[in-house]
Amino acid sequence: KSVIGAILVSPEKVYEVMTLLDVGDFTLNHGPIYEACVTIANRGGVADTPAVSNHLQGLGALEKVGGMTYLSECCDSEAMGLRDTCKQVRAHGHRRRMLKLCEVSNRALRSGDSIEACMSELESGLLNIRANSAQSQVFHIKDFAMKVIEDLFAIKKRGHELVGLSTGVHCIDVATTGIRPGELWIVGAL
Repeated sequence: KSVIGAILVSPEKVYEVMTLLDVGDFTLNHGPIYEACVTIANRGGVADTPAVSNHLQGLGALEKVGGMTYLSECCDSEAMGLRDTCKQVRAHGHRRRMLKLCEVSNRALRSGDSIEACMSELESGLLNIRANSAQSQVFHIKDFAMKVIEDLFAIKKRGHELVGLSTGVHCIDVATTGIRPGELWIVGAL
């Protein structure tokens, strides 16, 4: 509720929250509100109370989430430590996913499904939760712009000499200037 409130009071905070949380981290009541905020922001709009209310109304979901009254209540409980609150929301979201996964597995075992099928489903579910827990980082352009410019000058200064490690394939080396630390390369062909 306080994360939603923080976004509704200061709509620019939605971009920070988007790097920390996804819709699945929220409860059934708050998920649609957060999803509306993200949708509005992704369209270039301002995710404030009137815009979110209109969006939810258009989906027929405003009353399901508590109506304008509940959106106003969210605004009254704005998160002060937004990052810490987002971490708590994320942790609770993971707990809910794990509990649901355990319930599904329990039902499958009781219904007579094979152990292998249940283990496979559990592993898949846990991997999805683990993958979901990886947080993306957002950097300000000032934090990396000089490094990019320096790399471009180094490439220009070297001419045809590689900046990174050779791949052994000349046309790829020319196109990429070689493999550099921290890069992941995936090459595909038909």
